[in-house]
Amino acid sequence: MGNIYIVNDVPVELTSSLPTFIAGATVFSHTYADWNLVDASGNYHLNFHRLFHEDRPEKIDLMLRQLATLSDKLSPDNALALYFIGYLQWKRDGAVQPSIVARLSRQLESSAYWRTRFATFGMTADHVARGEFPNAHVPRLTIASQVPEASALQRKAS
Repeated sequence: MGNIYIVNDVPVELTSSLPTFIAGATVFSHTYADWNLVDASGNYHLNFHRLFHEDRPEKIDLMLRQLATLSDKLSPDNALALYFIGYLQWKRDGAVQPSIVARLSRQLESSAYWRTRFATFGMTADHVARGEFPNAHVPRLTIASQVPEASALQRKAS
């Protein structure tokens, strides 16, 4: 695993020598609580937030199946998976299954970990219940948008 750097208040994991080019980046401290937050933030930005910007029906169906596997078999307590199942159902069908809202509400009520993470990201089970997703307008995070040198390297590589 590479080092975690904070760039513009966003945790970024870099495994190459790229950090030597990032002016003002600081290495994130290695405490359990800090890594836990970085892990949740990275997981949200890399795996979930991008779903707000997905419009292809076949991709939405695929992601719904994958999230169902995650929330039903691999990680039944994953509140992010439940939230985004609700979002994708709403986007595809205009409604969310009540069982998804109920499972998400129970998970947030029973888990301080998920309550804290959802508060950090400004998300609630009520968003899913109402079909109102305030984070949907937030642009997708990419390393190129946060680190100008990464954008130049990305263009050079393609």
